[in-house]
Amino acid sequence: MIDRILAFLAIIITALGGMGELHNFEYKPTLQQTQVEIPADDLLKLPQTIVISAAGDFTLGGDVLTSGEKRFGKMYDTEGAEWFLRNVKEIFAADDFTVVNLETTLTDAVTQRPGRQFLFRGEEEYTSILTEGSVEIVSVANNHHNDFLSEGKEDTKAALTAADIAYFGYSDEYYTECKGVTLGFLGFTQWDITAPEVTERVTAAAEKCEILTVYFHWGEEYNYKPTNLQQTLGHAAVNAGADLVVGTHPHVVGEIENYNGVNIVYSLGNFCYGGHSDPPDYNTFIFQQTFTIEDGQATPSGSEVIECKLSSETERNNYQPTKKLDIRS
Repeated sequence: MIDRILAFLAIIITALGGMGELHNFEYKPTLQQTQVEIPADDLLKLPQTIVISAAGDFTLGGDVLTSGEKRFGKMYDTEGAEWFLRNVKEIFAADDFTVVNLETTLTDAVTQRPGRQFLFRGEEEYTSILTEGSVEIVSVANNHHNDFLSEGKEDTKAALTAADIAYFGYSDEYYTECKGVTLGFLGFTQWDITAPEVTERVTAAAEKCEILTVYFHWGEEYNYKPTNLQQTLGHAAVNAGADLVVGTHPHVVGEIENYNGVNIVYSLGNFCYGGHSDPPDYNTFIFQQTFTIEDGQATPSGSEVIECKLSSETERNNYQPTKKLDIRS
């Protein structure tokens, strides 16, 4: 057998010798690629997801009646805008929309709303904290939006618009397009609306969009349990067509209820909070709601609670919310 193989090789070498110099031949397979174009209409029919992250009170600035405003400003001047949301930016940047409660005014107005225990104010440039942290949308429906009356309100809205940050609340509604569907955002406080009015506003808004988020400012401060009024307003919103309901005002985290398949987050707590140098409760969280989009329709398909602290330090509030596992002592 070996003799036959040697004889066969001798024949091949002899044949190649007639071709002159012996060459090395390398086999290179050719891969034929075929590009398949999927029509845009068909792409929209493939299942996709939209993720909304909701966080609580953003008091960018502080109380002008104490040292709060200056204390926050000193941190901003020292650390810069990017520093505040550095530890959660990765979460916000990975979603489709991040929505928070802007519980302050961004203005240099001085005429104050009378009879207030706390008056929150920050610089207009603090919008860069939001943009650097990948926050796209804010609610202005809260009990501090009017701290500096009409001038403060208009300055705040102008600053947000200049920074390309969307806002909603009270009579202002916000709608946007994403992945072939329309998203809507409404904001109310428990002091300016009744349950029948919630039903009316939400019903009308739900007809304009496939995903509707309603952000309430409600409840009792430092109360971890939802009040009867919160439940009444939240249920009314869901019954009228809301796909996600979230809330703030208690300054502590609250319960989450799944009502008729829709999540009601009764209190997100404080988040980037310049309203208190050492609040009694540092716990907070980011609530993420995922919607699956198929054939132009949106269906809630999952949610996640990302536990955080409102400060990266344990001994003081340094205004830098951080995932709970990343806190340094």
